Amino acid sequence: MNTRIVYIVTAAVIVLMAGMTSAQDTGCTQTCGADAMLACALSSVPSGMEIMLAQAGPPPPPGRGHQRRQKHLEQLRMLKLLEALDLTEDQETEFLSAFRKMRKQQDEFEATRRQIVNDLSARLQDSSVTEQDLLQLVDRFSENERGRQQQMDAYIKEMKTILTAEQLARMVIFQDRFEAELLDQVRSFQQRRQQNQGGR
Repeated sequence: MNTRIVYIVTAAVIVLMAGMTSAQDTGCTQTCGADAMLACALSSVPSGMEIMLAQAGPPPPPGRGHQRRQKHLEQLRMLKLLEALDLTEDQETEFLSAFRKMRKQQDEFEATRRQIVNDLSARLQDSSVTEQDLLQLVDRFSENERGRQQQMDAYIKEMKTILTAEQLARMVIFQDRFEAELLDQVRSFQQRRQQNQGGR
């Protein structure tokens, strides 16, 4: 996912935070599915927060707010994925353990990736940087990407022992489309709200 899309998804999660808090207060997360939870969250979003989506600027540095946004995003990801897979009880226990482990490892690879890219950007602004300095960072970047792919390959291999072929296919599709579909839903909600306000 490119940097701009990451920023927009982060903005979407900021918008969802208030709504999800409201949804939790009303018990929606306990009685509704993932789609209903998202709809409940969106309906509770203050209109002023939509500006964040329109601007889609860089997210703030990691902190407590960032951790809360990540937690909400992971909760929504998990709910929608479980709905898509329709697991048995036995499958669910094994799947959740492997999935959470994978997400933690992928987060670590992503954090390393961001740090290396930031280091490259900073070194390019340094007039004393050498070609060797840059090549070392590029090599670290490549090594990190290889490690991330190897971890995903191992995860898929493990999933083949837990999921059916159809469930595995659904999981792959979900992982590829989740962020884009979340964005589409938030944008659709924003457009409907603007239309409703314009019709008043």
